[in-house]
Amino acid sequence: MSFLLWFGILAISSSGLFGLSTFSPRDLGVAIPLFLIGCACYLKSFTSLHQKRFAWASGSLYLVAGIALAGILTPLAFFAMASSHRVDCLIRPLTLLANVCGMDAAASQGEILVQSTTQLVPFSANWEKLGALPSLWFLCIALPLLMSKHEHWRRDSLKLLAIVSLYAPLRFVGLMTLAMVESSPSFTNFTRWDSVDIFASPQVQALSFLPLALFGTLLIPWPPISPPLIRWRSLGTRKHVVAIALVIVTAVVATTHSQLRSVGAPKAGRVLFDEFHGSKWAKASRPLDKEWYGRQSTYNYASLYALLNRYFFVDLNSTSHYSKALLQNYDILIIKTVDRPFTPDEIDAIEAFVFEGGGLWLIGDHTDILGMATYTNPLSERFGIRFNRDAVNRLHDRQFMTYRPPSLFRHPLFAHVNEISLMTSCSLTVPWNEENAMLGTNVFSDHIDYSAPSFFGNVTPDLNEDFGIISTAAAVRHGKGRVVAFADSTILSSFALAYGDRPEFVLGTMGYLNHRNSDNPLTQFLAVATILLCLCTTAAALIHARSQRATLVPSAFIATALGMLGSSNLIQCSQQERHPLPDPKEKTTEIAFVQDRCSFHLPPAMIVPQVPPERSFDVFYLWMQRLGHAPRVRSFADALHAEAVVFINPSKELSNQELIELHEYVAKGGKLLVMDSIWNDSSTANALLTPFNLGVRSRLLSEHSTYTSEPIQSGELANCADGSCATGDIKRPSPAIEVLQFDDVSAEPLSGPCSIPSLEVLGGISLFETKDGRSLGTVTAYGRGRVIVLVDSTTFSRSAMGTPIDEIRENDPRRALFDFQYRLIDEYLLSEPSSNLASAAPAAQKAGSS
Repeated sequence: MSFLLWFGILAISSSGLFGLSTFSPRDLGVAIPLFLIGCACYLKSFTSLHQKRFAWASGSLYLVAGIALAGILTPLAFFAMASSHRVDCLIRPLTLLANVCGMDAAASQGEILVQSTTQLVPFSANWEKLGALPSLWFLCIALPLLMSKHEHWRRDSLKLLAIVSLYAPLRFVGLMTLAMVESSPSFTNFTRWDSVDIFASPQVQALSFLPLALFGTLLIPWPPISPPLIRWRSLGTRKHVVAIALVIVTAVVATTHSQLRSVGAPKAGRVLFDEFHGSKWAKASRPLDKEWYGRQSTYNYASLYALLNRYFFVDLNSTSHYSKALLQNYDILIIKTVDRPFTPDEIDAIEAFVFEGGGLWLIGDHTDILGMATYTNPLSERFGIRFNRDAVNRLHDRQFMTYRPPSLFRHPLFAHVNEISLMTSCSLTVPWNEENAMLGTNVFSDHIDYSAPSFFGNVTPDLNEDFGIISTAAAVRHGKGRVVAFADSTILSSFALAYGDRPEFVLGTMGYLNHRNSDNPLTQFLAVATILLCLCTTAAALIHARSQRATLVPSAFIATALGMLGSSNLIQCSQQERHPLPDPKEKTTEIAFVQDRCSFHLPPAMIVPQVPPERSFDVFYLWMQRLGHAPRVRSFADALHAEAVVFINPSKELSNQELIELHEYVAKGGKLLVMDSIWNDSSTANALLTPFNLGVRSRLLSEHSTYTSEPIQSGELANCADGSCATGDIKRPSPAIEVLQFDDVSAEPLSGPCSIPSLEVLGGISLFETKDGRSLGTVTAYGRGRVIVLVDSTTFSRSAMGTPIDEIRENDPRRALFDFQYRLIDEYLLSEPSSNLASAAPAAQKAGSS
């Protein structure tokens, strides 16, 4: 039964490999059963070895205490592993051990080089490959049980620590041997895994720790001489209550002190945006407009510059070196994509600027492209940060990394961020005592290759590369000022900034930098209180330990975890209030795209989408920025706070209550755009439009249909309150002025409205239609707002509009399509209806409620 106990401990610790997304996506389907099996083995063996009443209760308390201890130490391990990723000090001992085990190995420049019959294979040594996390969890689950013993607990605890410490390098060399076999050309057709998966696969890692259960059985047999059972009556004694209370208070105070970062004193928000040292990449000097298209028009920082200008006072520096005289006029300095070196005087001036209370945002990118890391590091190293010359991507599928801030230990930079996707960053080296703001998990660091385009390596994890937990954003407090380092400039470009929560990340970072560090009496008090409480807790534990160790040890671990969890939750709940987003200087029109009720995609601009181009609407989405508007993807509930709401290929029905909310939104002045397609098999457009006396239906159009667009004056909009336009009797404005003919602008027909069969719109005033009078787009007033319906939506997809980085010449037919989008949004959707239009709200509310 002793082996069953150690196997249970091992199974519980191994479940963390599947439950945390450290090396692969979270797999609760494996983690939960493995955890339950481990708990069952643990409790079964414990009760079998201790044939006493309530033995299962004692075992449960020890088990919970071990899990609590693992929960306490895991976040600390994450930060430590990210700050000191490699274990170069073990390279020579591991090389010696590999040679003892029969391998032909040599140590060279922080790597172990192993010679096979056909090739030389390099290995790096880091905490993940050594199995640091599973080893830590194994120790944590077993330690409360060992420490509670009355006899030889120190000896057995040290023995367990020695077993794990010695097993880790042996396991590493064993996996090296297996990886050499997997790397052999003769096994290419038979291998199941890549050689790196030998170290990264949760399944392989879990199996590789099985010998620990055997070693524990042989070297630390169970049961001990004095069975460690809980003295339940002692839980209510005064000594025990006082000791546990001290433990909880100490945990709460220590956790609060570590996480309660001072908000600081606000500054005026004067920003200097550098383009002197970063003039070749991501320029911001020319804004997005309706005339300039192509890669350079969107692969820049024009949108970021415009976003910052709405909230701060921003100047662009493209001519001057940095000096104390220049910087004293600003509160925040943004330095991005550096492509020329700083002078020593500039570095001194910037460091002094930060020390005296300035905010510095350093933005780098992957692989030292354009020398970014080479030129930035002399400055960033003044603050202990280093941009590495690598590329970081997701480990299990080699795709872009996605970061979801944790519910606990979330940095203020991400107080308003739920998820943010990167587009290949570099990694950061950050001191252990500074703030690793963004820890990427399930990622790998790809080595630089100066001979390849953009210096990318093979974009595949190799045995000499690091993986697991990597820092990609950091914050440092220096004197009265603050520094933020971020390692992916691409997602801040105009073609990417509007996706997800990236604007919230930018504003959160700027808000953090726009505060000056100040002495906080509360922080100082918490620091002193933590020290005093630790001393008192230690004294109480020593007094209580001799007679009640079996009770005190597990109770103390559980109390510490509860104290940390409780204080962390309270801090995180108040974080958005303590770190609010800055208030805008000027109002921006937000256009909300409701993706959770529709069937459309917004793929990254530079990536070939995995969905058909007719379902990709990134250009239509991003071109809203050319009009000065802010496109955002929102849930239905959040979308109703925007000035305009867009449904593209609606495919999920709204509830009656949601329909009422939508109608009230439009009646009060909101704008609604619905775009549907004949290819949208699960369309719910009619359910969405019927309460507005609008609809769509399928019709067979002639092969050479011509679509015309006509100017509509706001006073001529039809009001559908009487239901007359629901029959298809479309009210037309005065004589047509033809401005767009889709079948005449290109030798190659555009997809979209040329689809046969196609949809037509019923109701409203026609925006454009076929020559035989079938409407493909209508607009109708509704209360103080308006509704526009368009078919076919594919007209505005990638299949017709291309990508955001396409070069668009003067005679390119897509320019006419872009101009039609601009006119559609500004003239028809967002313009205010005439004041003499009657309100249609009562009729629509009645329709929605029915």
